[in-house]
Amino acid sequence: MSNNNQLVEVCIITYNQEQFINECLTSTLNQNTNRKVKIHVYDDASSDQTFERLKIVTTNSEKISLKINQNSHNLGVSANFYQAVKQTESEYIAILEGDDYWIDPCKLKLQIKAMEENPEASFCFTDVAVEKNGNREHIHPNLDGKTRLFNAIDLADQTGSIAQTCTLLIRKKFLKDIPNWVLNSYTLDWCLQIFLANQGPALYIPQTTSVYRIHDQGVWSKLNPFEGWRKNHQFYKVIIKTFKDIKYKRRIRIRIINQITQALELAVVEYNSKEIQYWFKLKILHNNLKIDSQIVQSLRLLLLSFKKKYFRH
Repeated sequence: MSNNNQLVEVCIITYNQEQFINECLTSTLNQNTNRKVKIHVYDDASSDQTFERLKIVTTNSEKISLKINQNSHNLGVSANFYQAVKQTESEYIAILEGDDYWIDPCKLKLQIKAMEENPEASFCFTDVAVEKNGNREHIHPNLDGKTRLFNAIDLADQTGSIAQTCTLLIRKKFLKDIPNWVLNSYTLDWCLQIFLANQGPALYIPQTTSVYRIHDQGVWSKLNPFEGWRKNHQFYKVIIKTFKDIKYKRRIRIRIINQITQALELAVVEYNSKEIQYWFKLKILHNNLKIDSQIVQSLRLLLLSFKKKYFRH
């Protein structure tokens, strides 16, 4: 076995996360594993005290090494992630964002064992505790309690990603030539999972190993529901092109229609004319001009809004 096969690398991606970064980094330094662990931290030119806090962290473990990197200028999430994984050279790569952390000291050991028992898997993921305002609210995805494999269509045909980035362990050989449709997407993590799963299935382990934080500055949590649905809609439009099988494309189309219907329903309830107009157009486009009660109600509200705007007394 080569030295690289005896090594697992952790890529921590961070930007302006001074209040979280110590707990994040400490959780990786506390890993109990049979392999050597190399931790790479990539600070994307933070404007707060993130880098200063990173510089004072040290490790005394013979098995764990730590390298802190700071970009000379802000690259953005995708470019920072890409440069991080390009620098790795081991068989397994774990990804962790600076506002999340691990709670299982045997996370890496658990996942490496599972991956070696499933050599066809491109990556594995676990359950995650979702923390909001300091309170752990629920476990995600919290499936059937059984270890199982997911193919790409099963990961894509969801209302959102079921694999949180902070739980991933990826087989490095599948990270070659990451395409632009992954790197240029707002839903980078979800697109990456589809890209990987198209090469080898994803392995789910029903054990909570990590904490995913929801806070005001989070990439997703700062979005309102309509903004989130727009991002997901763009994801589905991109991802449907990656599937050749007609029945898989049909599953994504159904998912798109259901999401549009849900978004339009909320827009109608809130009497949000801007959002009604946006999702109404999409529903007409995807519904093959079929008229249903939601379309009729939406059209009525749009007409009322038009009258109020242009025929005020």
